[in-house]
Amino acid sequence: MRRLSIPGLCLLALLAAVPAWALDPARRVDEYTLAHWTMEDGLPHNLVHTISQDAEGYLWAGTWEGAARFDGRRFTPYGHF
Repeated sequence: MRRLSIPGLCLLALLAAVPAWALDPARRVDEYTLAHWTMEDGLPHNLVHTISQDAEGYLWAGTWEGAARFDGRRFTPYGHF
């Protein structure tokens, strides 16, 4: 079994002490909204396997039936796999 060195333990302790904010700490959790989209909203399929954001800020959803680009309001489907 491999043991951590003293510098490794110090680094681990330092990283554990630094807060990592995934959410804005000034907002309450109930201020965030939750939305879901389905095929009725323009997704090619209801089961999304991957989500990515491109350099222009569009969200891309990859499904069994193809990919779709989301502009914040609507989905634009691209191709059928």
